[in-house]
Amino acid sequence: MSLRVLKPGLYTTVQDLGRPGWRKDGVAEGGAMDRYAHRMANLLVGNDESEATLELTLIGPELVLERDLLLAVCGAAMPPSIDGEELPLWRPFWARAGSVLAFGAAAGGCRAYLAAGGGFAADAALGSRGTDARAGIGGIAGRPLRPGDALTCGAEPRARPLGAPRSPRAPRQSRRAAAAAGRPRAGSRRRSPMAAQPKPASSSA
Repeated sequence: MSLRVLKPGLYTTVQDLGRPGWRKDGVAEGGAMDRYAHRMANLLVGNDESEATLELTLIGPELVLERDLLLAVCGAAMPPSIDGEELPLWRPFWARAGSVLAFGAAAGGCRAYLAAGGGFAADAALGSRGTDARAGIGGIAGRPLRPGDALTCGAEPRARPLGAPRSPRAPRQSRRAAAAAGRPRAGSRRRSPMAAQPKPASSSA
């Protein structure tokens, strides 16, 4: 599990690029309403543009992270916040495990898209993970999110994220601390012990 739903928002669903080719059988193509924002959110975290995202409508959800994730939000003016700190739209950001990702009401536009590195894993039907609530297929049991739902992200993205910050890591050891520990600094050359030995004097005949 990667994310757990605390509050689902007004109407939050899993969406991708839809299921074309089934209209003759009575199944709508569906998919993300704002495909540009959906594609950009995926590309910002290194996903293929067809990976599943969360489509947030008018009022966004409140989610708790179960592991570190690379995220991006694109679309309507519905800026995300992590533990109360507001983050920009249209840019990738790292969120740590245990933090709460929250959205308010849209100040402009209607739908925003939350992408996670690796994409959201969901029930696939007719070649798509997108939610079709009328048909009851795709997404999480073919319906919008509910409190307590668990969302899982796939493997790490295959492509390099666009302008993403580095993954949070432990700080590097400083040069001064490395020297005190007797370790060579990065980029420095270790002197060979043979180089310190004096050359033997040449013997006279």
